[in-house]
Amino acid sequence: EGSVSSLNSRFLMDATASHGNWRLTGELQDGRASFVDIEDDSSAAETVYRTALVNQLELLQAFVGYGDEDFDVKAGRQTIILGSRRHVHRNGYRNTINAFTGVRAKRMFEDGSVLNAFYVVPIRRLPNEVSEIENDQVEFDTEQWGTRFSTLHYKTPLLGSGYSTELYVYGLDENDREGTATRDRQLITVGARIDHPAEPGEHVFEWESCYQFGTSKLSTAADAEELDHSAFFHHLTLGYRFDSWGTPRAELLFDYASGDEDPDDGKNQRYDGLYGVPEIGRAHV
Repeated sequence: EGSVSSLNSRFLMDATASHGNWRLTGELQDGRASFVDIEDDSSAAETVYRTALVNQLELLQAFVGYGDEDFDVKAGRQTIILGSRRHVHRNGYRNTINAFTGVRAKRMFEDGSVLNAFYVVPIRRLPNEVSEIENDQVEFDTEQWGTRFSTLHYKTPLLGSGYSTELYVYGLDENDREGTATRDRQLITVGARIDHPAEPGEHVFEWESCYQFGTSKLSTAADAEELDHSAFFHHLTLGYRFDSWGTPRAELLFDYASGDEDPDDGKNQRYDGLYGVPEIGRAHV
């Protein structure tokens, strides 16, 4: 047993230079854990000195972009916000932020529909050893070249009356690389979502369902068995946003995701959230 306390901070600074339809964007991130107090149990250090909380002096974004009213594309290191944020998001609640290197394109249509596509490589936050983080070592993050993450995501106001409909497919191709073992996830996630975010005095509605298939391992061990992956996730929100001071909301939320009940059956049925935000805290990110 033991206790641990710390003051976590995150500093962000970004700048953009533009000329016509072209732009160049850079963003720095500095996430730290200060005034750390660990009592009795030294293993508690792992709850503070980890890359979810600490990533000192890092280039979070550095990309070149081109865009007009119909089309936008950017290439380089970047953060991504898309859809419900359950599969990929720029973290708001967590102290460090997911970033990727690659290309993202967005096509806007006259009826308000938007088609997004990206092909990226996730960034590995460094250093990732407790002793190195504890000693305030600075090491620049690197691309996880053995992993490729991609999507086609279509959003349309087809239903009207403030509703939007989304159809999407995400692909994850993950392989071991030198010095890093992975679960070798080869996953395809297909899904649909209907959303009504609601203005004051309107009802709130969101439904999302997705199915995930492919192959994966239950651990990163070299001798771990490759399993058939088959999983699903469902979400439903029903509520109302009041037209009064502070516009409070009352909501009923339902989430159901498959899990792996029998690890010895040759199948992995545990739903994988990829690079999204967990359901807890999503309303605040």
